[in-house]
Order: sequence, then C-alpha cells, then structure tokens
Amino acid sequence: MASQSSQISSASSVPTEVTVGQDDDFVDELNVVDFEYFAPRTEDECVDRNDVGGESVPVVCVPDEDGHYESDECGEKEGVTIAVENSNLDAEEKARINKFKQEGCKCAKHCSSEFQFQAVLENRQQFQEMTREERDVALKTVLHSHCNTSQTTTAAKDRVRPHQTFFFKSKQVCRASFLFLHGIGRKQLRSLEASLDKEGVQPRVHGNIGRVPRNALTGDDTRSVKTFLMEHAARHALPLPGRLPNFGKDKVLLLPSDQSRYEIYTLYCQVATQMNFRQISFISFYRVWKQQCPYIAIMKPSTDLCQKCQHFFHSLRQGCRLEEEDKAALLAAYSEHVQQSKGQRDHYRQQCLAAKQVYGCMEPQQGPATPCSKNVTMHYSWDFAQQVHLPHHAQQVGPIYFKTPRKIDVFGVCCEGSGKQVFYLVDEAESTGKGANEVISMVHHYFDTHSFGEKAAQIHFDNCGGQNKNNAVLWYALWRVMTGRHETFSYNCTIVGHTKFDPDWHFGLWKVKWRRSTSECMNDVVESVRRSTRQSHNLPQVCKDPHHPVVFFNWKEYLGKLFRPLLGISKFHHFRTTSAEPGVVYYRDLWDSPELKVNLLKKNVILPGPAEMPEALPTPGMSAEREWYLYQEIRTFCACPEKSDEICPRPTLPRPSTSKKMKIE
Repeated sequence: MASQSSQISSASSVPTEVTVGQDDDFVDELNVVDFEYFAPRTEDECVDRNDVGGESVPVVCVPDEDGHYESDECGEKEGVTIAVENSNLDAEEKARINKFKQEGCKCAKHCSSEFQFQAVLENRQQFQEMTREERDVALKTVLHSHCNTSQTTTAAKDRVRPHQTFFFKSKQVCRASFLFLHGIGRKQLRSLEASLDKEGVQPRVHGNIGRVPRNALTGDDTRSVKTFLMEHAARHALPLPGRLPNFGKDKVLLLPSDQSRYEIYTLYCQVATQMNFRQISFISFYRVWKQQCPYIAIMKPSTDLCQKCQHFFHSLRQGCRLEEEDKAALLAAYSEHVQQSKGQRDHYRQQCLAAKQVYGCMEPQQGPATPCSKNVTMHYSWDFAQQVHLPHHAQQVGPIYFKTPRKIDVFGVCCEGSGKQVFYLVDEAESTGKGANEVISMVHHYFDTHSFGEKAAQIHFDNCGGQNKNNAVLWYALWRVMTGRHETFSYNCTIVGHTKFDPDWHFGLWKVKWRRSTSECMNDVVESVRRSTRQSHNLPQVCKDPHHPVVFFNWKEYLGKLFRPLLGISKFHHFRTTSAEPGVVYYRDLWDSPELKVNLLKKNVILPGPAEMPEALPTPGMSAEREWYLYQEIRTFCACPEKSDEICPRPTLPRPSTSKKMKIE
C-alpha cells in the first residue's frame, strides 16, 4: 500500500520518539494529524496566491472514514459516473470536428472523403497530445519530405519560394485537410515553413529565449526590498533563540501575526513612493523575501502558549525603547527559558526511546500482567482531552450550539513503549469531577488491567495542580511502592506552556475521526475511538465495562491519613519514590538539578497491606434539573429513538419548579 504520508508532505513535525519503531499505518495517521492541527506553524510555509485579503489555508488530503481518499473511491467502485463540465476549449474543438465531418475539406478533389473519419480523428488527437517540441519535429519532417526547393520551377522560371505539397498515408491532400489532420492553423503552418527554410528540422526557439524581460528586477530593486524587510524585522520581529518547527536554520526572526504579507507589501509600496523606488508587484516582493530573507517569518495565531514566552515576546517587541544592556539581559533570560524547556523535552524523549527499546525486546502479553513481575522500566503519560458532547453529528445543526448536550469526559493514559493509549470515557452521570480522586482511580485501573508488570515506572503529565501535580497524586506513588505494586515510581512534569507530548497525538488521531463521525450514544463514542487507528493504537475503556469496570475511590481522604503534604510542590517538576525507603520522596526542580529528600509518612501510622483499598465513591448521577433539561432540550436533536432513550431518557424524578433556575456548567 502506498504511504499516505508521501501524498501529504515530505516534511513532518511529528517527534521522532512518537514514530520510531511504529508501523507505517500509524505513522501515516500521525502525519494526517500533524497537517490537520499543527502544521504549518508560519504563514511563509503555506504560500497562496489568494493571500491578498487574509491568511492562507493549507490544503490537506484527508482520508474518509474507511481510510480512502476521494480518488481511491472512484477507482475502486465500478459503475461510478462523474459529471464533468466541458470547458470552452472542449466545446470549440467539438464544433470544429463536427463541422469538418459534415462539410469536409471543400476542395475540388474532396480529398478528405478518401479516408475513414476515425483514422483522421485519431491522427489529429495524437498530434494534439504531443509537446510543442515533439509536434514541431514531426511536422517539419513531414513538410521536409514533400518540399521542392529546386532553383527553377517546372515553367523554367527562377523559384521565389519553396513549393510545398501535402500528403497523408501516401495520398496527396489539400492544405485544409492537412491542417485538420494535424490540429494546427494556417498561421502556425506558415511559421513552421519559414522555420524549416531557415533552421531546418530542429524545434523552433522562441525569440525571447535568453533575453532579460523588460520588467525583470534589477539588483537595486532586490537590495531595496531586502533592506526594507531587515529594517521592518529589526523594529517588529522577535529573535527566536531556538529553532522554528519545520525550519532548519537557527537564525529566525518572527514577525507578529497581526500583519499579513500583503499588509507588509503595502508598507513597502508607501516607502517606495517616498524614496522614489521602483514599484513592484506583490508576487515579486514575496519572491525576493523568500530568496533574500527566508529567516524572517510571520507567526501563525496560536493558543495554549507559554506565558513566559509571551512575556518575553512582548518585551522584546518594545526593544527599541530599551537600553542595549537591558535588551541583552532580556534576550539572555529568554534563551535560558528556552534551553530549560528544551532540556525537559530532551529528558522526556530519552525516556520514551528507552521504553520503546524495552518494549521491542518483550514478548507479546495476553491479559493483565502481575504487578512487579518484570525487571524492566516502562514509561507512561496521561492527560485529559477536551470533553465531547452527545449527540454529535458531522453535519451539526445550528441551534444545538446554544445548548448544553450530555457531556463525556475523555482521559487518556499512553504507554510510549507500545505506542498505544487507553481512552477512559466517563459519562456525565458517572463523573466525580476532574480532580485527584478521578485521575488516581483511572490510573489505578490502568495499572491493574493494561500495564506490563514492570518494576519501575516513569510517568509524565502536565502541571495542572487540580488534576496531576498535587499531594494526592504524589501520595499515590508512595502507596504503590509501599504495597509492592512497583519498586520505583517517578513523576515528571513538563514546563508550563510546553506541554505537548504523546497523548496529544493520540487525541488528535481520534479527533480527526470524531469530526467526521455521528455519535448519539456511548457505544458510538467507543467505536469512534476504536476506528480512529487501523492497528489498534487507540483503545476505548468505559466505566461500566462488564469485564473490567472502573471504580472511583476516595483516594484523597484515604491517603491523607497516611502521608503529609509536600510544601511548595508546585515549584518542582520531578519526583521519585522507591520501595527501599517507604514514605520518602526525592524531588528536584529540573531534570539536571540536584535532588532533595523528604519523608512524608506520618508518625505512628499502620502501613497499608497489598489488598487494602480506599472506600469507593458512590455514583453521583445527575440532578433532576439536568435530567429534565436533557429530555426537553436535547432529545429533539437525536435521530435514533433508541439512542435518545439512553442519553436523554424521560426522568423518573419529578419535574423541578419552573421558578428554580438550573445552573448549567
């Protein structure tokens, strides 16, 4: 099967630690996500002739639900009729053919009637399919074979010009038939005859070949554009200490996204008028930009950015108002921040690559593994995705945007070694909130049912204090090593604003499928996750699974009785626990910072046994107001009555008072 990634782009920004060791189908799917959500990062990488009014939009070939492109569909299905509208040239050609077929050549000998019209038409089409050079050589050869260039005519007079006769299949034809047979006109024939007399059989050469066009840019024009761009970048651009994605060089100047290329071109025209420079077109201006200043790029509008990076960016934009010492100090601080982020990213990549090597040497696993049964180290990451709503349709009606449909929380736990991620789909009626209890419960379920039984686990997550980087999650790591489920258990946090990692790629794979899916119940969401990858890299997990149900426990209260909180936990990014030192946490700021040590185990507490578990939380359900809202406002958007009974059933609780306003989160 041909690789789809070759049809999309030759350059991809998918990190190497995600694609290494993976199958071709998964890599192709990641490239689709890359171009759907992340690429290109600068306006300069998506050049569009229609850029005059605004931003360019990259054209991406995206497969349908079955993984086929539109061209594949037409090639695989028989009897598919595609309506094609003829162009003006097609209509004119058809009219010429019909006219010649009905009227013929109109010569005295009626030479066109001596040949079958199908043979005449095939010869005409063959010459029309040739390139200009091929047609010139073929026609000149035919003309040269029947051209009389003797000094005198048959009447013994001096010959003024060569005498040309026309033949087709060894039979002489008139000029009109010859022109139609070869798909040319009288003017083109005269040009060929003149070229044959002067240059021989070789193809004609256009007279402007080798000449400099009158509108070509001079060296002064190029220098004026380059000088303007450099001055404009010096005032408005941000010097990027690192490298730009999809841009190989380190020297990059980023212009703010509030100005398009055409607006910068308009500024150049104003300066050119004032300085008496030559006015050039926008296309020529942009061509010089790409040739002379490729390191000057325009940022694309983005979200979820690092606050520190934005602070440095806005400060450096005001660099003309700063002293040179202050500007240098600001740039040095920005460079240090970028280097710290890069170090954290490299540390994450090294752990992922090591996990892939370990997984490649492991035997295939069937079913849940026994905890702490393999002397290996495995790496995992987890994160929440944006919640989705039911019902969801690929062709969504407008009024539902003003409603609040049934909510589904999506939590993913990814094993970078295997390249697979489990999607925990939590219904609104089952959710206890995106807090520590829910996160720890789903992670605990994952290690019980999907892990590989490793003795050492390395975890990555973002810096969200309410979900991940809090004392309850840290206590859970201490509890796992104390109960023999792991020998070592470490947490690693990404720097705020630099949090893109493997779970985001798996969420992107699913979102590409989700945008084109119709889902009206939980089973539809499960199928969209399962069908989002061809090799089962995305695995769905529902709370009411008949074989491995997800139970939410009161971990915060249970673990709070055993351990003390770590003061200033939000300042640190790395935590490590080991079974050799129960209750002890090693923590540090960055991956290369010195480790500190603290014992969080409370005094005079009884250590928990391996089978001891916290109290299960009751299923919260939904309020009567919410149930009646779904029944009255959302049910009408469901196309399937059976599925509407699942997500918007008629409430069993009495209808709330109309005077009581429902609060919709």
